[in-house]
Amino acid sequence: MIFAQLTCPNCNMLPLDPQECIKCQHPICKHCLEKNNKEGRCDGCKVAPTETRPIHPFVLKAYEQATFECPQRCGKKDLVLAQLMNHCNNQCELRLVSCPFAGCKQTCNRFQINKHKSDCSYGKPQKCKKCEGELLPEVEHCCISTMLKFIKQDLVGKTTFFSQMASIQQSISRMESANKKLELQVNEKLNQAI
Repeated sequence: MIFAQLTCPNCNMLPLDPQECIKCQHPICKHCLEKNNKEGRCDGCKVAPTETRPIHPFVLKAYEQATFECPQRCGKKDLVLAQLMNHCNNQCELRLVSCPFAGCKQTCNRFQINKHKSDCSYGKPQKCKKCEGELLPEVEHCCISTMLKFIKQDLVGKTTFFSQMASIQQSISRMESANKKLELQVNEKLNQAI
C-alpha cells in the first residue's frame, strides 16, 4: 500500500524528478507531466492541467535514500535516485527518445535512434522537382525555376510600369507641342491686332 502511494499515478513507477500534485498530493514524474501526458493531467485526481510543486523534503529524502530498478526494465538495479536519473536520462538504451530532426514526431528506444536518424526522411535532403536542387525540411528553397518565375513577374510589372511611363511622357510631349502651337497662334493674333 505504501509503495502504491509513492508511485507516479501516470506511469505506476517510482517517480523520476518527483513533483507533487497540489490537489491530491500524489508524487508525479516531471517527465510524465511534460512528455507522456500532453494535457499535464494527474491520473491520481484526474485534474488537467495539474498544478504541481516540488515534493516535500521528507519524501524527497526517502526517495534519495531508497534504491531503484530502471523503470524501463533494462536490468539495471540498486540505483539511488541520482544514479537512476542519470541512467534514465543519459544511458538507458530502452528509454524513449525523440527524433532530433525538425518536423519528425517519431520516438523510439535510445538504441534505435541512430538507425531511425539514418532512415528518417526529415533528415535526408530531397530534390526539387523543377531544378533537381537540394531541398531540406523546414528550409525555404528558391530553385532556378522559381527565381525565373519571380524575375518574369517582376519584369512584367516593370514593363507595364515603363510602358505606362512612356505613354505619360508621350502625352506630356503632345501637350507641350500643343501648348507651343497655341502660344504661337496667340502671339500671331496679338501681332495682327497691333
